Amino acid sequence: MSAQNLVCQIGKFNENIPSYFPPEHLLFLLDANCNGSNILLQQANELKLFSHPYKWIVLDQADQKTFEGIFLTVDSRVFIIKNIVENDIYRIVSWYKIEENSSEFLENDVAEWHPKRGFLLYNELNSVNRSNMMGLNVNVTYTAMFSDSYNHLDDFRDTQLDPVLKTSWILTNCAMEMVNMTSTKIIRSSYGEILPNTTRYDGLVGDIQSGIAEIAGNSFYLRSDRIPIVEYVAPCCPSYLRFIFRAPPLSFVSNIFILPFDLYVWYSCLGLIAIILIVVYLIAVWESNDPIFKEKEHKSSSPKLEPGIFNALLMELGAITQQGTEAEPKSNSGRIATIITFICLMFLFTAYSANIVALLQSTAENIKNPQDLLNYSIALGMRDISFVHYYYNTSTEPILKAVYNKMSPKGQKPNFMTLEEGVARMQKEFFCISNRPYVRLQNSRKNLSRKRKMSIERTYRF
Repeated sequence: MSAQNLVCQIGKFNENIPSYFPPEHLLFLLDANCNGSNILLQQANELKLFSHPYKWIVLDQADQKTFEGIFLTVDSRVFIIKNIVENDIYRIVSWYKIEENSSEFLENDVAEWHPKRGFLLYNELNSVNRSNMMGLNVNVTYTAMFSDSYNHLDDFRDTQLDPVLKTSWILTNCAMEMVNMTSTKIIRSSYGEILPNTTRYDGLVGDIQSGIAEIAGNSFYLRSDRIPIVEYVAPCCPSYLRFIFRAPPLSFVSNIFILPFDLYVWYSCLGLIAIILIVVYLIAVWESNDPIFKEKEHKSSSPKLEPGIFNALLMELGAITQQGTEAEPKSNSGRIATIITFICLMFLFTAYSANIVALLQSTAENIKNPQDLLNYSIALGMRDISFVHYYYNTSTEPILKAVYNKMSPKGQKPNFMTLEEGVARMQKEFFCISNRPYVRLQNSRKNLSRKRKMSIERTYRF
């Protein structure tokens, strides 16, 4: 244990390099004047300990002959400390090779240190120090989901096909030019799945695993089983899946007969109907029992409203449905109540009818997540791509598992299809397809009407 509470170990030479910590936490310190240092360097070279993320500090009179036959990769971090006796300055340099079989080492000045004045120079940044690869050729592997994509990688045609590949292609070429490198392109049709009864992968991951390619030209999804095989870096563009569907009419997912009015408006309407019913009933009872009113002659083509709760209710139902009424009160107060009843209910009927017409022409906006897709009777499908199957099958979310089971019900043909087939079904029925949102539908939209183009919706990214 060091004074700074850092775990460290100094081992004796036994022609074996122990490794107790993760690679990124290891720092090897070697005195080049020690006996057997050459053997240790050869052993480290065989174990590929001069590549990232291992770090080495080599002390004293080390020169390029010391590393003869050793491949210090471009990403290596091997620091040689030399003592310039005249100036009492320690010079720290870093060596690396462009190619494994090359006999020439390239050197970077990393730092200069003086015992009294400290660091006189310090620049450890490899990306700056090693920005000229002198035309080194590397193999870059790509994945194209569409066979014709390779013919249109940089002419901006059919940009909706393999957009990640075409974006990565341009960025990779720019990066190659920045560090003065050339590349050999390898195109695969899959990202890579593990081969049966082996530990080997095919596709893009298999190229990196076998050493056919040094880097992958396009991004792909992070999977735990690939972490020991490849080293992931930040993606050049986001990649996720969405459910894409044509928004169904509101009547397809909701009861539009209760939607024209708010809940409190419905309560107010019921209260108004109850008040009118009681008022009309009381007026009818008064007309029937008042002796003076009975003696008066009332000439009218409609019969008198007889007292009774059901008679008043039938009159009110006629007013609600705008069909009129057979009997009505004969007194002035009864006629005023009748007029007010018909006027109020006429406005309510007109507002309700207008709202119903508007709702019949509107689309649903309440499908926001996979749970809504399960609740409503909308057919589900997905693009038949290997990595999409993988993520649905390995998902731990119960909702996504239920969605996948709805796409592929037992005993029935699963809804796995191409994007064109999915859009064709969207044209004929209320159908939802799982797809990458940036794969545009412009080629498949030719068969969609303008109204249906505008109703394309997307929900839930993962």
